[in-house]
Amino acid sequence: MTKSCNIRTNSEADLRRSSYRALCGSPQGLDIPLFAQAWWLDTACPEAWTVLTVPEAPEWTAAMPVHTPYGNTVQLPRFTQHTFIWLSPDNQTKEHKILTDLAAALSRYRYVSLQFPTRQRQALPFYWRGLDLHLRYSYRLENLRAWRQPGDAAAVETALRAGMGRDSRRRLHLAEEAGITVKPCSTTDFCRLYRQTFAARGRHTSEAETACLTRLIEAACQRRQGLLWGGYAPDGQLLSAAFVAWQGDTAYYVAGGSLRQKPPYAHAQTLVLFKAIAHCAGFCDVFDFEGSMIEGIAQFFQGFGATPHPYIALRGRRPGLGKRAWRKLSGLLSLRANRPLKP
Repeated sequence: MTKSCNIRTNSEADLRRSSYRALCGSPQGLDIPLFAQAWWLDTACPEAWTVLTVPEAPEWTAAMPVHTPYGNTVQLPRFTQHTFIWLSPDNQTKEHKILTDLAAALSRYRYVSLQFPTRQRQALPFYWRGLDLHLRYSYRLENLRAWRQPGDAAAVETALRAGMGRDSRRRLHLAEEAGITVKPCSTTDFCRLYRQTFAARGRHTSEAETACLTRLIEAACQRRQGLLWGGYAPDGQLLSAAFVAWQGDTAYYVAGGSLRQKPPYAHAQTLVLFKAIAHCAGFCDVFDFEGSMIEGIAQFFQGFGATPHPYIALRGRRPGLGKRAWRKLSGLLSLRANRPLKP
């Protein structure tokens, strides 16, 4: 683990990042999900990340990339939904011991806030190290390969529409009747719409946030691992948009924006996501909405036929020196008070 709070000048962190980039570029790294790929981290938080490994040197049997913005804290970068614990094929059976070692490394940080992908089911060693475990939900469409039929591009849209809820199909029909068209949009237009969307809801979007989003969009599109879809009114106005990126067999809905419109343009986002899912279903098996715990958004995602999948979130703050000393003193006093008296 990095021992310097200034991670930008830490040679150990540089070496770990370099080794992890090599891992992601190797056949063993193909299974690492999008948000834990080295190129994504290099784009979302350049140089402000390191890798926790087991053992620390020289040969890794496990690795977990973490964003350390202030050196002594661990958080997720912007637009990054989770981290990932990579285990070498020879060490899959040693998961408990590896998680215990990683939990010990995390416990050295002052503050930890992380999330794991839905496939990570074991996290008790982190709890035993004083981190709180929280259960949250993502929403996923799975087994999309069953929709694909050779020579029939419309089969995917037909299958997707059939699996949607009645209200979602009605919104989709209204958007199509309104003449909304879905096509690629520019990064500039997307970011402008993104800022307008949150401004309408009373949240300020910082320049750093939109700069990070711009970098991620450009990097994903350049690597042919992402696309922007925009929903346009007949007069050319951009009504809604979605940024989707993918890795391996999974596509992720990373960010979106939509203006609050009255009918007939009120359901543009439904049509945009419908087209985005249909496109990704041509080469992915899973579409992950990276869900929300907000009831209305969760219901919107479920309207596409997505099902909830639980994932684990870690939260914890290391006690200060005074509190740790008090706990130790309290423990000693308790032992002394409970010690049996000598005859």
